[in-house]
Amino acid sequence: MNYELTCILSPKIIDKELDGEIGKIDKILADNKIDNFEKNAWGKKELSYPINNFFDGYYVQYNFISPPEAISKIDSKLRLEEKVIRFLLIKQELEKENKKTGKKDKKVKKVEKVEEIKEIKKKEEKEEIQEIKKEKIKTAKEEKIKNKDDFDKKLDEVLGKDLTD
Repeated sequence: MNYELTCILSPKIIDKELDGEIGKIDKILADNKIDNFEKNAWGKKELSYPINNFFDGYYVQYNFISPPEAISKIDSKLRLEEKVIRFLLIKQELEKENKKTGKKDKKVKKVEKVEEIKEIKKKEEKEEIQEIKKEKIKTAKEEKIKNKDDFDKKLDEVLGKDLTD
């Protein structure tokens, strides 16, 4: 499975120590038999909100393939790292996994078909609702015409009678 790990390291780290701290994260991944990972160091960025009274931190992002069993070990070891003030470890979507091969996974195809079926059903429901509305309008017009005809007949009856009696 493909995973993405984003770590925020303490801003108190000196630039000389930064590579060593990133190396510790690399080692955690390597210890869990994850050798082919992509690493992207974003550098020091301002945080959206303070974390442990820090207003900025060093961001490092990893993309890797791992068996699900290794994820809990990686998670627990990252929690013990003092210089890591926050991290997020997520499973990537299936489409992202298959961008390299250009092929879509069967599950992705099924999801797309389900979405397509839902869209078709929505269109059919809208069409049915429109047909029902048209039928109601037609029935209401017919009822109105019938009521008008009944009114005209009654009026003719009343006017046709001799009112001088």
